[in-house]
Amino acid sequence: MPVIVLYRHPGHEQEMMLSLAVINRRAHKRDTSRDVMDGKISIIKDIDLHKPHAAHLRILGSMALSLVSTKYVPSNFNQLYEAWMTVLDVKALNEKFYKELADWYYWAIRSETGVRFPKGQPLDESHDPATTGRPSVAMIRLLTRLIFVWFLKEKRLVPSELFDDKELAKLLSTAPAQQQREGNYYKAVLQNLFFATLNTETNAEDVYFYERSFQLLNPYGVLSFITSNKWFRAKYGADLRRYMASHTEMRQIIDFGDEAVFDALAYPTIVIATKRAESDVLINARNDVLTLNWDSNNSAHQVAHFPDVFAAEHFAVPQSELKAGGWQLEPPTQRRLLERLRKAGQPLGDYCQGQFYYGIKTGLNDAFDISREERDSIVDAHSASAILIKPFLRGKDVKRWNVNFAERYLIKIESSENVKHPWSGLSADLAEKEFAKIHPTIYAWFTAEGRRQKLIDRTDQGHYFWELRYCAYWVDFENPKIILSRFMNQPTYAWDDQGMYLSNGSSMIAGADQYAVAILNSAVAWWFLQATSTDLSGGFLQAHNYNQFSIPIPDAINAQKQTAIAIVEAIRRGLSKTEYERLLNGLVYELFFPEDLHAKGIHLFEACAKAGIADWPALDNAVGENRPDELAQTEWNLSARSTADEIFQPRHPIYGMLFELQAVEVVRIIEGREDAKGDR
Repeated sequence: MPVIVLYRHPGHEQEMMLSLAVINRRAHKRDTSRDVMDGKISIIKDIDLHKPHAAHLRILGSMALSLVSTKYVPSNFNQLYEAWMTVLDVKALNEKFYKELADWYYWAIRSETGVRFPKGQPLDESHDPATTGRPSVAMIRLLTRLIFVWFLKEKRLVPSELFDDKELAKLLSTAPAQQQREGNYYKAVLQNLFFATLNTETNAEDVYFYERSFQLLNPYGVLSFITSNKWFRAKYGADLRRYMASHTEMRQIIDFGDEAVFDALAYPTIVIATKRAESDVLINARNDVLTLNWDSNNSAHQVAHFPDVFAAEHFAVPQSELKAGGWQLEPPTQRRLLERLRKAGQPLGDYCQGQFYYGIKTGLNDAFDISREERDSIVDAHSASAILIKPFLRGKDVKRWNVNFAERYLIKIESSENVKHPWSGLSADLAEKEFAKIHPTIYAWFTAEGRRQKLIDRTDQGHYFWELRYCAYWVDFENPKIILSRFMNQPTYAWDDQGMYLSNGSSMIAGADQYAVAILNSAVAWWFLQATSTDLSGGFLQAHNYNQFSIPIPDAINAQKQTAIAIVEAIRRGLSKTEYERLLNGLVYELFFPEDLHAKGIHLFEACAKAGIADWPALDNAVGENRPDELAQTEWNLSARSTADEIFQPRHPIYGMLFELQAVEVVRIIEGREDAKGDR
């Protein structure tokens, strides 16, 4: 007969739990004095006797004899066992769950329910009459996030107070029940559950969870948590860094970086801290934080033995140095080197007067980003359209030193907020007719293949649907500039003097020159950026503009700048590229660390002057009525090649200096040839 075995036992926090197993026992076929278990055993584990999960209550309720009898009509114990097995079958439970989920989705997606989403959400284009024309993607995202929060609540992975109206009324300035629209409950609780726990950047309210955790501790209590490392340096983590530095004594930090320690968390970090009796200013902190940056490429770093690795290789970081602007969790030697670099020049943000700009957000690349063939078709049919079509770069077109123009073009129609068009100020209908009359082929392109409605529905747009969003720096796209890739696994800064426009997959530095390109593509700048930016997987980092601002540009006299610019031009032309890149790196080292190099007899700028690099033809002045551009280019290339043939020979002083450069301590640290863990 079927049997239910009950187990009463303590849970993880000594709360009383109940587990039950459903089994079936029958007589042994050969030995009637013995019983044996027959069939499967189903177990329901860890039912909280005081606060049972809703799922447990539903499952237990479905096992009630009254419900089982109604549905399955068992007439004996064996049939009762089979009915229970059916009720507890995982497949059946999943089917029930997904049916309820689908029912809720199809109810909520209906316009009559009043569920509204922000303007610009993509609309369903399927042939399902229940969802066509509705924001199905946004609804699915909402549904999955609600399920995620429900999971956190049911598994008690977050404090139950976050879902208790009475407790929330104490914690929040306005209780959730009194909020008619999005308010502090969303910002302080739901947004963090949606994003922070999913390892996505959020606003400063991330501090709520950590602050609440420490509030629950007694003074000097210890808290350890596993989190992503992104808030250590990212702009959005400033408030959290400030709170941790002033309200806790940081004890240990292990940053695992790329190591796949946990399946559900990228860039994991373990942080251990104690609660201060009272908050204090950072400058008064006297403790050191024992820190380890895990090296996933080091075969000796085995996660299973991470306590031993930490004990052997950790280094100390004074908590007083953990500034709100970003935590530099590096050994003392590297921290001192970072400070030297900062003092050697002015930040890039000052050098270019803050002219860092994102690329263009069209809101619909399918309409505005066109191929060469599509451009030619539009212009051939209406030549006046050519003035609105500009060369366009995607993120993948940005390379080191140069851009790779792939014959993509942007239909550039500025917003009426930027410029007054013939249609500006007219009603939507009249403006559209005027636009169609002035630019008929572009209008035909915008209205073909369903683009018109997509243009109307997009979020990023100008005053009229065919216009691009407002932009205050259109003119800077036409001027010489530095273009950089958003994601880098090496310094990727390109010089552009051809008036290229770029997508939002890239950014530009409008107030810079080729001298800045020389610095930014150097080993020194890349080392600095890696030390101050958030790493991504595979050696990549995300080059946010605010990370770029602090890259130091060393002071240089005009002759030094001109030498660096000439070598940048040789590299961009592919002339002895590897050798000239090595020389340029050496020159940048000399700008940042002149005393270190000169003490070793390395004077690269002086040697370059003697080699005649400053005497190469000036391209800007070489082109004249009697000197065609092609001839000037040829002469310049010959000069650069001739110099390379001379200075990169083993007997030339420059060759010898570049060899000696590898013996300089700062060079060895920056290029990873020397252990910088000293002074633990």
